[in-house]
Order: sequence, then structure tokens, then C-alpha cells
Amino acid sequence: MVNYTIHETLANATLSLLKRYLSVLVLVICSTLSTPLFAADEDELYASVDRTQIYQNETIELTIIGQLELELNFSNLFNLRNMELPAPDIGSLEKDFAIVDQQQKYNIQSINGDNKATITWVYSLAPKRTGELTVPAIKHNEKTSKPVIIKVLEGKPSVDDGRPPMIFMEAEVDKQEVYVQEQIVYTLRLYYADNLAGGELSSPELNNAIIEQVGDQKKYNRMRYNQRYEVIERKFLIFPQKSGEITIAPQTFNGTIIDTRMRKRRHVRDNTEAVTVNVLPPASEFTGQIWLPAISLNLNEKWDKPLENISVGDSFTRTISIHALGLLGSALPPFNLPENGGFKQYPDQPKTESLEHPAGVESSRTISIAMVAVNAGTITLPEIKIPWWDTINQVERIAIIPSRELTVAASSQGAQTGMDQHDTTYADSSPETIAKEPEASSDGESVSSDTGSDNSVLYIVIILLLIAGWGATTVILLKRKTADNNPQEKGSTTAPESNEETAFNALSESIRQKSPSMMGDLVQWAKLKWPTATINSVADIDRLLDDEAFSVLISRAETDHYASPASKQKGTAEWDNNALIKRLAKIRKKSEGQTKKELPGFYP
Repeated sequence: MVNYTIHETLANATLSLLKRYLSVLVLVICSTLSTPLFAADEDELYASVDRTQIYQNETIELTIIGQLELELNFSNLFNLRNMELPAPDIGSLEKDFAIVDQQQKYNIQSINGDNKATITWVYSLAPKRTGELTVPAIKHNEKTSKPVIIKVLEGKPSVDDGRPPMIFMEAEVDKQEVYVQEQIVYTLRLYYADNLAGGELSSPELNNAIIEQVGDQKKYNRMRYNQRYEVIERKFLIFPQKSGEITIAPQTFNGTIIDTRMRKRRHVRDNTEAVTVNVLPPASEFTGQIWLPAISLNLNEKWDKPLENISVGDSFTRTISIHALGLLGSALPPFNLPENGGFKQYPDQPKTESLEHPAGVESSRTISIAMVAVNAGTITLPEIKIPWWDTINQVERIAIIPSRELTVAASSQGAQTGMDQHDTTYADSSPETIAKEPEASSDGESVSSDTGSDNSVLYIVIILLLIAGWGATTVILLKRKTADNNPQEKGSTTAPESNEETAFNALSESIRQKSPSMMGDLVQWAKLKWPTATINSVADIDRLLDDEAFSVLISRAETDHYASPASKQKGTAEWDNNALIKRLAKIRKKSEGQTKKELPGFYP
């Protein structure tokens, strides 16, 4: 009986204690929830600031507190977060202050069934000017706070007051005076002592100047004011395009930092000082046509093969490049390639690039020129020079590729065309030239008699060969005419082949006569010969055939066709039309011997 009474007493005490804990828990939950339902009969409104004297780059916190009666029941207990609390009327506050951040919080108290809510608004304010500024009276539900006077000082707080800044900024340039278009390195740094939650850092802007950011921003640590700061650094290259004084406006930062000492989020801002640079016009001593102020500039050239034993028809590639430090790639001058009478030049499109360098920017422009020797003799490649202004030593310098003399030999027909010696001799021989080559002998009479005898025999041989050639031609023409008149032997595919043959005959005649229409006839025949290939020029045919002998012969033919009369008088190698006809005949015959597969186009 006694034990039962003890257990019952303990159970009642435990139940009473649990009820008390539940009541406290309900109050805690209500105090942490969001906007409540309120009545505004007995409200009280207070306004205060954390400081009444600040510097122009600092912010203050304005706190407004209002107490409201709370109507709390079961229906709105779990919907307090959906309620909206009317904000106080701040009046003309934004006339002298910028609201950079705003927070809202409240708590709920319940005493003997009387529920009250205390609402707190916190505004972070940044002054718009210096001097005495007034936080006006704030109104909320017919209650008004008292005005507050704020004194705003110019400049930044001194480090001697023992209060190091939470953030600060630096801006600097590498030169206070430059020439127009000369590189200026502008460095911007943001220092912060606590955790940076976020913010916006401005970038420099200027009229009549090109501004480029160099690389990505860097982050590192640095000691200042006897404490460690984290640093964000950005570098910009500025190229002024007009002489005179330029002013780089102050750069600003607006952000939020976590104040670890006060355990709160704080809005911060700062700005740099304005930077002034004097820009000079181009130096009067400069003699070049294009003004190029740079730290360094040089010219280079390279060749894809040794420049020895060059013959007419040989081709090679010359690469010329400009490298400059302190200039953008877009500022580098275009290449001026002097003409020369010995080589035909085919330049590619120049390639330009700009790369990050510890001294700013390093740029280059490169061009490749395919060159073909077209004239025999000693050919001089003129020098290439680019004047530029050395911004370190303040003096004009000239980058030079010296002139170069190249000896071009007249190539033999066998080496140029790749044909056998018999074909080359036949093409260059004639009865007249053969008749003028007597055999060497010490006996004058014997020589005369032998020469006459040899000439008679030679004439007979030539006449017989001509008769045989005419006879063979007559037989071929008769067979072709017979085939054309026979409809049973005429297939559906003979028309394209006949057209191709006709075009080749016309081409051969044009080459034999060295007609100006020869190049057009060549393109027309190639289109019929290889109908699936994309052929619009002689260069397309050259790429398709990939035949060295043909390339040399057609190059010499082009040179002769397009050369000026003055160039021809300087000793341009005479091109061999018979050799070109024979080479095309061999290419045509080789193509017919292969399986008739359509060639792919050059540009799929």
C-alpha cells in the first residue's frame, strides 16, 4: 500500500513537469516563427543608430523597434510565416542615405494569456555625402520616432585609432606618363579581413582608350595593419588612343562580410582614389609611318628547306613573324611584301594572337608565303624593316630582316618534267638544228663531204617519218568516222567520252599555239575528265593531279602568260608547250587505264 502511494506521487510529479516543458516549448516555437498576426492599439516605436559619426565610405545600422499586440489562436499558430508585416514609413530617408541592406526579425511573449510581438527592422545605410545628415522621423501605425543626427567625415578612418578596417582597396598604375597607344598596367586590389559573403567590384572605364583585363583574378594573403588580409587582385591593360590627361575614376566595392567578432552579417563598401596619367603624342623623332610604342619588337623569318641549288620551278615556304611586348595583336602592322622579279608569291592569311606576360601582353603576327622560282639568275629578296619606339629607353629602333640574294638556275627539261631523255630531245629537235651539228674532224674536206651525206640521209628519214605520221593520222580519222556512222557500235556512254576527247584536242591545239585561252580550255577539259571533282581553276587541277612535272610546267606557262613584257625581257625561262602536251597525254592515258571510279570533290 505504501509502495503504490509512492509510485502514484512520482507519476503525478512527472506529468506536471512534462506539461511545464511543453508550455515552454510552444512559446519558443512561437518566438522563432515568422510574421505574426497583430493588433496595433498599444504600439511603441523606437529608432536608434549604432554610430553617430562615420567616414564617407562606412555604413551605419538603423534599428527600428515596434511592440504589437498579438492575436494568437489555433488557426493562425502554424501559418505565421505567411503573414506580411507592414514596413514602417521611412519618409525622406533615401535623400541622404542609400539603403544597401534590410533585415527584419521579431519575437513573441505570452504572459497570463496576454500575447505581444516585438518587431525589429534593421537598415544598413550608406551616406551619399559628407557633413551633418539627418535620419528623419520614422512613422509606423501612427507612431513616430525622433530624428537622429549623423556626422559624416571625409576620407577614410585612420589606422592610428587602433581600429583596422574590415576591408579596403588599392589602385595603382605602372607609369604616370605614357605615349599615346602605349601600354598602361592598372592594378586593382581588394583587402578583406573576415569571410566575404559576396559583393560587386567595379572595373575601369575610359573614353578614347582600349581596356583589356589580363588573365583571371588572383587571390592571396598579405599582412597589413598587423593582421592578415585576404586579397583579390585584378590587372587591366589600358591603351590610350588620344593624347592629353586621362583620369581613371575611383573603383568601388559593395558587398557583405561576416563579422566574426560581432557574429553578424555586415554590409561593407570602399573605393579607391582616382588615378591620373599624362598621355603624350607620338615622339617627333620617330621616322616610321605607323606609330608603334612597345617594350620590345623583333622580326623573324624561317624557310622550310635550305636555300641552295634552287632551280626554276622549285617551290618553298617562307614564314615571317612579328613579336612585340607591350602591344596588342590588333595594333601590329600588316605585312608589306616587296615584289621581286624572280619568284611568284602566294601569301596565306596572317595569324594574330595576344598572350598574358608578366610585363603586360605579348603579341605576334605570323604569315606564311608559298614561293615559286620563275626566273633564272641572281634574285634579290628586298629587306623588310619596321620602325618602332622603345618605351624603356625612349629611342627609335628598327626591326630588320636583311635582304638576301638567291641564285636560281635554269633547270633541265628532264629534271623539270620528269620525262625520259628521248621525249625531251624530241621535243626540242628540229631539222634545222640537227643540220647545224656536224661531226668534229681535222680534215675539212672530209667534214664537208660527210656532212652533206649525213644531211641527205637525215632528210630522207624525216620525210619518211612525216609520211608515216600522216598515214597513221588518216587511218585513225577514217576509223573514227566509221565508228561514228555505225549506230550499233555507238553506246549510250560514248557521248561524254567523245566530248572529253574533243575538249582535249582543243586544249592541245591551244597549248601548241600558246593561245591566251589555254588556261580556260584546260579547266573545261578537266571538268569533263573528272566530272565529280570540284574544279574551278588551274590550282584545283594541280591539287587534284598531284603531279610534280605537271606543276612545274603549268607554273612556267602561267608565269609566261601573266608576266609583263618588261619581266619577259629580263630572262624569263621559255616554257615548253610540247612537253606540257605530252605530260597531259600521259596523265590522260594513265587515268583511262585505271578503273573508272569517280574522284571525290575537293570540298566535301
